[in-house]
Amino acid sequence: MDSMIKNVGEIVEDGKNKNLIRGIVEEIKFSKKNLWQFLLAGILAIFEALFIGVNEKTVSIFCEVVQDINNISIAFIAMIIGAYSIFQALLSKSVIIQLLKSKNNILRESNKSFLNLSIIYTLSIVVGAFIAIIMRVIPEEFLIMNNTELSNVVAVIGLLIYFAYYNIIFLEVIKFVINLFRMFCVYNAVSGMDAINEESDKMK
Repeated sequence: MDSMIKNVGEIVEDGKNKNLIRGIVEEIKFSKKNLWQFLLAGILAIFEALFIGVNEKTVSIFCEVVQDINNISIAFIAMIIGAYSIFQALLSKSVIIQLLKSKNNILRESNKSFLNLSIIYTLSIVVGAFIAIIMRVIPEEFLIMNNTELSNVVAVIGLLIYFAYYNIIFLEVIKFVINLFRMFCVYNAVSGMDAINEESDKMK
């Protein structure tokens, strides 16, 4: 019972504004737990940045990429909100009790992951739309510097940062899906036990 009360208190505490801002930062900051995520995002970003940054049609290709990434971000946020809404609709008192009994407070982690990802993706879509507008007014032959090689280097660095960030938030969805899967497992287990108890009562 004490652990359940503690878990409820943690969920309430997460609702404070200062914790919301901190939670968003913690969601994507580097740590030992998400080392694989940063490594994979970095490796992918290097290849993506090099392929586009040294291309003769960098501006037009990047315009298309920004639009594609924005479309993917919109699809992801729709999926996240839809999936979580469905699960919330399925929650019953017995399921919530079992989730609160969990050692790692699955309900809290899933709530945090849902909120943080929703805000991160919303902000990322806004930033992506802003970048898309800027890219549309930049001429195809535009160079950041007079020297082509230096322009390519600057372009690759900028693209590396861009792709690394979006790769990280795309991979964050995996963590959300895992938490949601764990919650569905609890829901299925509770529903299964309720069904077994109902059958047992009928046989008496």
